Amino acid sequence: MSSLAARTFALDEACRESRTIAELDGHFGAFVAELEFGAWRALLIAQGGLRNLVFASGRPPSEWSAHYLENGLAEYDAVIDLVQRLSAPVIWNRIAGSTLLTREARRVFSEARACGLVDGVCTPVRLADGELWIVATFAIQPVSPSEEMMFAF
Repeated sequence: MSSLAARTFALDEACRESRTIAELDGHFGAFVAELEFGAWRALLIAQGGLRNLVFASGRPPSEWSAHYLENGLAEYDAVIDLVQRLSAPVIWNRIAGSTLLTREARRVFSEARACGLVDGVCTPVRLADGELWIVATFAIQPVSPSEEMMFAF
């Protein structure tokens, strides 16, 4: 087993043993930082849109988070759309330049870059009760996740 896989399983165990949001945030935040992402946030997807629910909020990029929510960008976010249909992580830079994106979807990526976010990985987490969460990691420089890193997500 690779060291990243071993750390992923250790994270899973530590998170299950967490008794508070602060403990959970500490475990997950350290793991995300180790993968060289600067910030992260977990969001609950509600049918018909995004519910602003901060869970183990980590270090979310506050300027981007506020701008995103105030401007209703979830409605146009291609990542939100893809994560609802896929089970694999979505890497921003792999879709940001797609000619298939609407003008509004391209605007979301453009405004994220204006807020200092260059790349990210968004991973769907589907719960047994049908809820869908997105764990979003944000980077201020392009990322090229290895297969091992993608396994961790």
